[in-house]
Formats: sequence, structure tokens, C-alpha cells
Amino acid sequence: MKTSILHRSTRTLELPRFDYTVKLDLLAPSIYIVGVSPRTARGDVLDNEIEGEHWTNFCRFDRIVTRSKEEEKAPGRPRPEIT
Repeated sequence: MKTSILHRSTRTLELPRFDYTVKLDLLAPSIYIVGVSPRTARGDVLDNEIEGEHWTNFCRFDRIVTRSKEEEKAPGRPRPEIT
């Protein structure tokens, strides 16, 4: 899982193998865990496999931390420690 700290509230997640991109507008300051999963269907029935592999093998999850503009202007503010 990848962690990103953003100064904006917009994030793009890509699944290049499927030529799929989703752009998210997120509220700051917040912490998000976002998942994107492809799934194909034939009619009303969802397929369990994509190219011979279970569809969940293609899911992508990212942890996203957004910061507000006020946080950017506060230099010297110590990071919280979680123990």
C-alpha cells in the first residue's frame, strides 16, 4: 500500500492495464483509504475472472492523507508520534 501526502485535495488513481483512471476530489485535512477494482460482466452476470485470474487480483488500494492550506503555513509544528 502506497502512502501519499497531498497539498491539494485532488488525486488520480490509475489501472493502466485496463486503461482506467478515476479522479477524486477529497476534503482536506483528512485520511482516506481508497480502493479501485475492475469487474467485467456479461449481461447482468459479473465475471469472477479476468484473463484467467480472479478479479480481486487487479484491485488497487492507496492511503491518501490530505493537508489543509493552514497546515502548510505552520512551519516548525512537530509531527505527532504514534506509539
